[in-house]
Amino acid sequence: MTGQHRIVVLGAGYAGLAAARRLASTAQDARITVVDGRAGYVERVRLHQQAVG
Repeated sequence: MTGQHRIVVLGAGYAGLAAARRLASTAQDARITVVDGRAGYVERVRLHQQAVG
């Protein structure tokens, strides 16, 4: 395949953003798009943080 690769990451949670960042740093000939149902990033409390207050 010639030309630039196009990668779409569905979901901008912890795993989706981590995948997109890693791809951005390693895939030099790629265009990466992140698609999520929300307009902004929602930082969710992790279960271990909620358990200790």
